[in-house]
Amino acid sequence: MVKSNVQGVRDTKFFETGYIVIGKNVFDVEEISINQSRDLNPYHVASQRDPIDQRPGRNKIDFSFKRAFGDKIFLSLYKHACSFDIILFNNDVEGGEQIGTLRGCRLSQDNIGPINGGDIVSEDIQGSAREFDLGNWKCVKQIISQECQLDDFTC
Repeated sequence: MVKSNVQGVRDTKFFETGYIVIGKNVFDVEEISINQSRDLNPYHVASQRDPIDQRPGRNKIDFSFKRAFGDKIFLSLYKHACSFDIILFNNDVEGGEQIGTLRGCRLSQDNIGPINGGDIVSEDIQGSAREFDLGNWKCVKQIISQECQLDDFTC
């Protein structure tokens, strides 16, 4: 268990394995990664060489995971450029604990291999999402709405 120093933020549990749900389908996957990044644009005022601030720019949410190749569902999602949602679960908690939802996902890459007769054929999947929704982690949303001020906030 990871305890937060910020009052009101829900403690999280360590976990090593997870699974995802797309529609009504449950997929056991490995090496799930969610990478959120944001451009930071320097803000200059007239006659100053150094920026006085960094302004947040566009958000980008990329994800990747690996699984044993067993059906063609992800190939079909890739081929047709389908938009879908992924729900991520912590598999180390009995019954699974929902971590968050990737909304508006599209696949950018679907690799299958190696096909060499000696190993299990795996499928490496990469894509981007429009939003990473933390669900019922309301305290995090309140922190964000308070302009990232972590001092003296209560949920």
